Amino acid sequence: MAGQAFDHEARFIRPTTMNRTRGISFPGSTPREAWNFTVLVRILQLVHEALVSDTTTTKRDIYYKDPGLFLKQDVVDRFVDDIACTFGVDRGCLNVVAAAKGLVAGALKISRKDGSILDCALENGGILVQNVKDVDSLDLSEVKWILLVEKEATFHSLATSRFWDNSRIGKGIILTVIPTSYILTPQCSQTQAKGYPDISTRAFLHLLSRTKPAPPLGHPPVYALVDFDPDGLSILSTYKYGSTALAHENSQLAVPSIRWLGIRSVDLQQESADEAQGLLRLSARDRGKAVKMLGNEVSSVEAEWRRELQVMLFLNVKAEIQVVSGFGRVGLEAWAEGRVLEGM
Repeated sequence: MAGQAFDHEARFIRPTTMNRTRGISFPGSTPREAWNFTVLVRILQLVHEALVSDTTTTKRDIYYKDPGLFLKQDVVDRFVDDIACTFGVDRGCLNVVAAAKGLVAGALKISRKDGSILDCALENGGILVQNVKDVDSLDLSEVKWILLVEKEATFHSLATSRFWDNSRIGKGIILTVIPTSYILTPQCSQTQAKGYPDISTRAFLHLLSRTKPAPPLGHPPVYALVDFDPDGLSILSTYKYGSTALAHENSQLAVPSIRWLGIRSVDLQQESADEAQGLLRLSARDRGKAVKMLGNEVSSVEAEWRRELQVMLFLNVKAEIQVVSGFGRVGLEAWAEGRVLEGM
């Protein structure tokens, strides 16, 4: 497992030459060590089969090959990532791909290597993001902006209203992730989904950000719309700078050019905050996460993020994206248009 550090020049988290390692030996001195070795060999066997047969598989597929051995999905995830890091390659070189969890809608046409063409404008509900290894080219000839949205519900609202087609800021592309990470909070008995990005969506957004339309158009700006809470900023950080867990792949996943559209503390000051829909108090977990984020290197680079985290802690408040439509305004679409126009 590689160590990591923030690369100020490349502006993403990269692995360092200082490595943290965990040893797996045979025969093991404990049942746990023997199990670790068995899991490693089994996963290597399945990866070898995929490489020899020139087929691709997913972590989920690997888990279901031997659930009695692997016990839970996290075990497979960790071992596959460690194997890729040990060999100094990304998981695609092992023929292990991530199952798609992202959705994309907008003025985008995707030409696949099998000759098919996907027109994202034809599906109001969006289509699953494509594995970048299957993509031959992207047509961004009409795209003026790209908007990443944390909440799937917000994505569907914007997609079904065809905001990407009817906006005053021109045609664009909207992306989100179908949430699979859940957090249990003391304030509610049900789990709350968070839109933490999967690798397929991060890789696809990275490809979008690097694809240049035909002249005279330049790269369309990429914006992120996330909740005003520590998780929202953590999601934004993962898209922009990458993750520490996959530092060896961040050069192919990070989008350093991404801009934070909102939600910011200034959006909570427009009307009476007490009556605003979407305002909540920080939980103990939220406060702990905010404090931890203030201590990392990314926070020292992003002065605005640091200030907003401090505001959250001082006011003990967080807000969901819906807060911008809870102040008696004309709606999320108009707010987003205005915020983009301010930055142009």
